[in-house]
Amino acid sequence: MKKYMRLVPSALAALVLVACGGGGGSGGGEAEAAPALPAAASATGDAAGPTDAAALALATLNTERERCGFGSVRRHAALDTAAGWHAAYLKQGFAEGRPASHQQEPSRTGFVAATPAERVLQAGYDYAATGEYLSFVPLAGTAAPGDALVRAMLATVYHLAGMLDGNRDVGIAVARADSAPPAYRQAILAWETGTPRGSRPTEPAGLVTYPCAGSSGLQPFMYGESPDPFTALGFAAGPGTGHPLYLRAPAGTQLRLAVAQLTHVASGRPVAVQLYHASDDPQRLLGAHQAFAIPREPLEPGASYRAQLQGSVDGVPFTREFTFGTMRF
Repeated sequence: MKKYMRLVPSALAALVLVACGGGGGSGGGEAEAAPALPAAASATGDAAGPTDAAALALATLNTERERCGFGSVRRHAALDTAAGWHAAYLKQGFAEGRPASHQQEPSRTGFVAATPAERVLQAGYDYAATGEYLSFVPLAGTAAPGDALVRAMLATVYHLAGMLDGNRDVGIAVARADSAPPAYRQAILAWETGTPRGSRPTEPAGLVTYPCAGSSGLQPFMYGESPDPFTALGFAAGPGTGHPLYLRAPAGTQLRLAVAQLTHVASGRPVAVQLYHASDDPQRLLGAHQAFAIPREPLEPGASYRAQLQGSVDGVPFTREFTFGTMRF
C-alpha cells in the first residue's frame, strides 16, 4: 500500500518535511504548526550552490547508512530529473505563498505530473518501489544546508524508516526559494527513492540500528511528524522528544525490543525512553521487523550518549551497546 505522510506542512513553519513512500493506494495527514529551527542549524555546513548541497545531502546519508549497515544509495539520472521537477515546482509555489505538497496541480506553473509516482515514470524510471521525501530549512546567507535537511528527516520515526529503507536508487534536487515571502524563504530538498521493476528492495543481512557505534552529528530533538506516530501513547512528537533509536531486522521477521537504556555519558544520567513497535503505530505504516526507542526528552547538543538494547528477532535474543554523539549548535 502506498503511504503518504506529511511532516508539518505549514506556511509559518521554520522547517517542513513531507514524505511519501512506495506501492499503490493513498492516504494523508493534516497540517500542524512547527517549532522554530535553531539558527545555527540553518547557517552552517554547506557549500554555496544547490548542486553542492545535493552532494552533501547524499554524502551525509550514505555516511550514516554505511556506518550502520544499511548499505549506500546511488544517484539515478531519471530520479534526479523527477526530483528536479518537483523542487522547481515547490520553489515557484513558495514564491506564491503556497505550502508544500507531494501533489502538483495542473493549473500551476511548473506542473509536470500530479503524483510522485507519475513523475518518476515520466522521467523514465519504471519502478517496483518508489518514495518521495521533502525537507525544508530556512535560508541563511548563501548556505543551502544539505546536511541539516537530511539530519531533520533522520530525527523522526516514519521518515527515518524511509530514508534507511532498501531502495538503493535515489534522485536529489536542492532549490532555494530566495524570492519567496519570509515565511517561505527556504532551502528545498526533494529526495526520490526507487527500486527498478524486476528487482526487490535490498534487505539487511541481520539486525541493524540507527544510530550505531560512532554515529555523530545527530539532531538532538524531533520537529514533530504528521500524522503523529505517538497519538496512542499519550505524548506528541516534537521538540520535547529526543532523536529516536531505530532497530530494523529483515522484512518478514518479528522484532521485539525488550529493554532500552540511554545514558548521558559525561554525567551518567539516564534518559527515559519509550519502547515503540509496529503494534503501537496508529497509522499502520511500520512492519513487525521494525522497532524504536523514543527518548522522552530532548538530548543535549554536542553530547555523547550510550545506548544499551536487548530484545529478540524471531525469538533469538540479541544485545546491542554503542555510543553516539549529537550535533553542536
